[in-house]
Amino acid sequence: MGHRLLRTSAAVAVTFGFLGVAVRLAWAASNPMSLDAGALIVLISLGVLNLYCLILYVILRPTRQALSSVFFKTWFTVTLSSICGAGVIHFIRFLPSPECVPPFSPVIAGLLLAGGFTGYVVTLWIVWFVVKPGSSGS
Repeated sequence: MGHRLLRTSAAVAVTFGFLGVAVRLAWAASNPMSLDAGALIVLISLGVLNLYCLILYVILRPTRQALSSVFFKTWFTVTLSSICGAGVIHFIRFLPSPECVPPFSPVIAGLLLAGGFTGYVVTLWIVWFVVKPGSSGS
């Protein structure tokens, strides 16, 4: 990603995608909701904003040293944790809702939650224990 035009194009593409998500979240937040739905929207909004900043950081400063720094790893962990927390809240709110139709909906929701949690643990393991700070040569 050494070319300025490529970086700018990638940043613009990511921005358009995240603007769509932001509009959808703003639309969801404009409807009357319960306290837990509001908390879910806030968590998802913060996670999406944080993920957007994280992706821009990777696009604009893609050095191995920056990506293996403690700052980046902590930032990535906080972002992933907030998104995972929003997923758990969504799962808890989905099960008693009328949209959850047995027998398949609870099974699918549980499998998605298990897959998300497994991916979360594996990703954190890779970020904190596999990715080592590299030299500036590679």
